[in-house]
Amino acid sequence: MLKVQRYYSAAIKVVPFILGLFFFIYSSRMSFGTWNNPGPGLWPTCLSVLIMVVSVMLFFTDRNGDRKDDESFTTDSRYSLYGVLSLALFIVLFEQIGLSLPSIAVFLFWTRFLGMERWITSILVSLGLTAAIYMIFAWGLHIPFPEDQLFLLFK
Repeated sequence: MLKVQRYYSAAIKVVPFILGLFFFIYSSRMSFGTWNNPGPGLWPTCLSVLIMVVSVMLFFTDRNGDRKDDESFTTDSRYSLYGVLSLALFIVLFEQIGLSLPSIAVFLFWTRFLGMERWITSILVSLGLTAAIYMIFAWGLHIPFPEDQLFLLFK
């Protein structure tokens, strides 16, 4: 049991760092822009660095691995993995086909399959959040996104 607890404690520290590194690599392929004129890769890169910094801080603050307040992995833990994998897929698709289709798909997956919401609720939330993100970042803050394939259909 002690050996399993040590592996669990190590996984808590290493897995977030690896995920942050993965997202850093993929988000750094997009242009950063500047602080005054940010590109589409700036904020995902900043968040991935933050994930890596927090995981390193966890490594130094929890050196003995004595974490009795942690939840153990169960079969429901797979939903967290599904969420992370869908976010990784979003990053790859965002770079290739733009914002609207990947964000609608990810929000629909999160609300319907991970959140167990009804179809109508999931569709409305997915469309609403995608529209809100586009209005805030593209129109309001003038942050450039990769060319959106959905908008090309209407041109």
